[in-house]
Amino acid sequence: MQDKEIICEIKNLKIFFKISDGFFKKRILKAVDDVSLKINKNEILCIVGESGCGKTTLGKAILNIYQPTSGEIIFNGKNIAKLNSSEQKEFKSKVQMIFQDSFSSLDPFMNVKNAIAEPFNIHKKYTKKSIEAKILELLKNVGLSEELLCKYPSELSGGQAQRVNIARSLALNPELIVCDEPTSALDVSIQAQIINTFIDIKKKLNLTYIFITHNLLLVKYIADRTVVMYLGKIVEIATSEKLFKNPLHPYTKLLIDSILAPEIKNKKDFKNISINDNFPSPFDNITGCPFKSRCPKAKKECGENLPKLKEVEKDHFVACILI
Repeated sequence: MQDKEIICEIKNLKIFFKISDGFFKKRILKAVDDVSLKINKNEILCIVGESGCGKTTLGKAILNIYQPTSGEIIFNGKNIAKLNSSEQKEFKSKVQMIFQDSFSSLDPFMNVKNAIAEPFNIHKKYTKKSIEAKILELLKNVGLSEELLCKYPSELSGGQAQRVNIARSLALNPELIVCDEPTSALDVSIQAQIINTFIDIKKKLNLTYIFITHNLLLVKYIADRTVVMYLGKIVEIATSEKLFKNPLHPYTKLLIDSILAPEIKNKKDFKNISINDNFPSPFDNITGCPFKSRCPKAKKECGENLPKLKEVEKDHFVACILI
């Protein structure tokens, strides 16, 4: 079988922040701590975990918004931290991000037409006439009417505003789009419409998506593969089918157990998992497994050695010494 084409590879990535604790004391926040991951071309990869687990920081690092403390991010064979100015401009056209708040992502004083045209103007691509044709094409791709072209963000619904953001992200023909909770601020009925728009566009344009989310029902619906993060580390990676059928890491089981959905057939298997309230912090200097203080199955050895990701079955990796 032919190997899958890798569009982006993350190698031993660490992103630490120095946080002032008042006066002169500073602490180190380990937002992303030694993460390695390969992203396949044309896949939908979901990154899940609690708030503060590092998933958004990882997403922004892939866009070169945050600089690595150590490690590398390789996009199409090039280390993004070492791109020259012309390569950096090309990179920014190939990797886009869609944020959670659809309205704050738009300039309130810029109408829909100018918002979508902005990437063309910045990168000086296409003539004025061809830009207008591209804008109409983008509107059609995201299911918007050209009647909205002269409207401003305050005149749009949340769903319409997010569709404008999607259209703008597609303007420069990107290869990878990082979506940070792109539907969480929308009504449930609108969320489904936006997700279907993402899926339709992916099929049409052969895009690669990274979805950052805490919504496991969304993950179950759209993801090809899922990455579970906890305290800056990856604790499990699997195809979504395998993850929901056979979650292995206790933290993954906890997340799935939190889904109030009857279609999760194995939900009953996790009813007896009780997670205590001893929450560690990303500021802590943790030895051993970062989840040990909350895990009902933790043993002495869990506090002694940091578990490494290991492949326990094809395309299913877990970081747990008890497995």
